[in-house]
Amino acid sequence: MHFQMFESRPTVFHYDKILLYEIFTLIQETHSQELNRQLQAMNYVGPKRASIFFDRDSLIQIFHNIVANFLRYAGSRSQLRINFLEE
Repeated sequence: MHFQMFESRPTVFHYDKILLYEIFTLIQETHSQELNRQLQAMNYVGPKRASIFFDRDSLIQIFHNIVANFLRYAGSRSQLRINFLEE
């Protein structure tokens, strides 16, 4: 799956309440082999019930892009820390 193709998708958004920890877990599991291979880690900081009203597919794509760049450029033994605050 090529994660950098966000701009080529049709612009149809379906806004829903999304639990951020669920998206984080999905992305972490998807990239777990490469994270382990490079001795890299992803950490979630924030309430596990934190949510956002957003298009789920777009949010997943954004996180895939962030993690793909982290894997490519951060180097081994790096840590990606994702912080969420609920207001």
